[in-house]
Amino acid sequence: MRNRGTRALYEYWQIAKAGQEVPQRKSIEPRGIKEVLPWVFILERIDRELAPFRLAGTGLCDQYGEELGGTNFLSLWLGDCRRTMRSLIDNVVMMPAAAFIEFEAKSRIHGRTSGEIVLLPLCDAEGNVHQILGGWFPAIPQDASMEKPMVRHRITNIRILSDFDSEFLAGAGEVPARPQLRLVISNGKVLGS
Repeated sequence: MRNRGTRALYEYWQIAKAGQEVPQRKSIEPRGIKEVLPWVFILERIDRELAPFRLAGTGLCDQYGEELGGTNFLSLWLGDCRRTMRSLIDNVVMMPAAAFIEFEAKSRIHGRTSGEIVLLPLCDAEGNVHQILGGWFPAIPQDASMEKPMVRHRITNIRILSDFDSEFLAGAGEVPARPQLRLVISNGKVLGS
């Protein structure tokens, strides 16, 4: 997660869990995520083909040039990417588990952007998981030259996250350091680091 907003939302969700596997929808407070709220959304997974936006932030709606409430999130993706996203949403709800997506998108004319999406399961009072707290964070959030609306999306990377993915909880905006490896041959000579 390179985007500060992605990390902030994921960290907030981790705290909202309060020791449970998944936080309840009612535990999500807008004031707790106010710095990323324009890019936050909530999906309702109705079935494998239908996951409409229940809420969508103003930044996200602006990027698409329309109010997204009621729009099927899966309709933003085509072909293999749609099938991948459908399976990913299934996993987020059924496992339940958090998911991280990197994407590229194009406008109807020439514009391109990239960014990150995080999908975080939420449960109701009975513990049923059917809603997803999400964040859609473009690499350049206020690119005035970006033609709208965004119409073609392509997934470039996906990852299911676990509580053991400590690298995603490193300080916001920091890229975690990769471990340094050294190759040592049997005589003890270091060949590379």
